[in-house]
Amino acid sequence: DDPYDTLMYGTGLGYIAIWRDVTRIAHFKEVSSKRLGQGKELICVASDASMGQDAISRVAIGMRDRIVQVYRLDSAGLLHPIFSVQLDKSVPVALSFCDNAARDVMVFGLFDGKVVTLRGDNGQVSTTVNIESSIGYISVNRPKNEFAVDTIFNGIDVHTMDTGVFKKNYATVHPTFKVSKQVAYAEDAKAIVTGSDTGLVFVFDRRTADIVQRLEHGGKAVHAV
Repeated sequence: DDPYDTLMYGTGLGYIAIWRDVTRIAHFKEVSSKRLGQGKELICVASDASMGQDAISRVAIGMRDRIVQVYRLDSAGLLHPIFSVQLDKSVPVALSFCDNAARDVMVFGLFDGKVVTLRGDNGQVSTTVNIESSIGYISVNRPKNEFAVDTIFNGIDVHTMDTGVFKKNYATVHPTFKVSKQVAYAEDAKAIVTGSDTGLVFVFDRRTADIVQRLEHGGKAVHAV
């Protein structure tokens, strides 16, 4: 609902930067930049403006040192802190705001398979679910109440959002070396897409888990989708 297109990104040195197209002709300018905490790598960023036109936009940030911070984003593009917490063991690889009035935040742990929900007002842990799988990357499908996980080892696993219960595996070729790969819902969530360490991109039918297409990129690993 912001009148300007806004771009936000984090860096390996712990900076969060916000750029805006203030001219509305695709000419972005940096409106704020700040280094967070001890300057550790920013791994993931999520935003939430889903509560209607009068709601305050929020931004969640996950860092390499297990810190999760939530901010309010004002109309000038400046960040105002709401809470900052450090998780016990989980390194956040992905974040997602919950569709509730409290605007809780789900945090997905990189290696330990934990999905932690933090209260939106103070960051206290309200629930913890262990999906018993490595998490290389996460893609959330809220309309279907599920999320897709790059397991690093054997393709994609899909789990129920609120309980973490395993639903289905989408198997790719067995990896030669294990590396995290992005996974994405596509075609209005009718398909799930991921890369591989062999240069193939796999397109799955979400309902049946069948491979409907293999896209050949070459001999190099495909990390980003």
